[in-house]
Amino acid sequence: MTKKLNGKVAVITGGSSGIGRETALLFAEEGAKVVVWDIDEKGGEDTVSAIRKKAGEARFFKIDVRFSAEVEKAAKEVAQLYGKVDILVNSAGVHQYRAGSVVETPEEEYDKVMDTNVKGIFLTSKYLIPLMSDGGSIVNLASAWGTIVSNKVPIYCTSKAAVIQLTKAMALDHAVDKIRVNCVCPGTCKTAMVEKIINLNYKDFGFDSPDSMWESRRSNHPMGRLGTPTDIAKVILFLVSDDASWMTGSAIIVDGGYTLGKSFVGKR
Repeated sequence: MTKKLNGKVAVITGGSSGIGRETALLFAEEGAKVVVWDIDEKGGEDTVSAIRKKAGEARFFKIDVRFSAEVEKAAKEVAQLYGKVDILVNSAGVHQYRAGSVVETPEEEYDKVMDTNVKGIFLTSKYLIPLMSDGGSIVNLASAWGTIVSNKVPIYCTSKAAVIQLTKAMALDHAVDKIRVNCVCPGTCKTAMVEKIINLNYKDFGFDSPDSMWESRRSNHPMGRLGTPTDIAKVILFLVSDDASWMTGSAIIVDGGYTLGKSFVGKR
């Protein structure tokens, strides 16, 4: 079978773990040359090592997407290595680790979440779009909570709503450049980031244990299970491939039905 991304150069931010890592591994299987950007050096190198063990091509750059100088430098290094970028997946992101209302949220928490989740996409796109001279595809990671909201995480929800709007604005601006820009809005996935959030904040959400909060999350998804990084990575692969050649500006919800609403539950 023909590999969908054969010869493509793909930059994936947040590729050290979770959805970003799974996307990097899947892209490599489909023939892409993968560049991982992340602040987690060990995790990033582990992703690259896993790709190389299967004879794929991958490189890691340690950067923090919040800082222009680091992003610009890494973009120049990619240009020197490959001369182009075909795909950008903006998977780097953080959750609101201190649960609470806007009154209870420290200003530094606001800055970290917004700078990583929104400014990070702005900066990577700013410096990598010029390398897409033959066109390309960008996928940004938003969230189901960018379309609806949850209690006690107002800044996270706001940042992901901003990602959806930024995606649409970029799609409109760069359609003339033959660059497609879409975003994916996952429901709750079983990742290390979400696990950390639950372990830190389950009491603030009124649960007796992390397990009871996980079960609440699961039961809110009509399909009866939480998502996995693979669930999301497969949708990202579709969006960057030629199978989605007439899609741009879309916000694809992948949430097991979470945003549909709740069913009345009674005896059967």
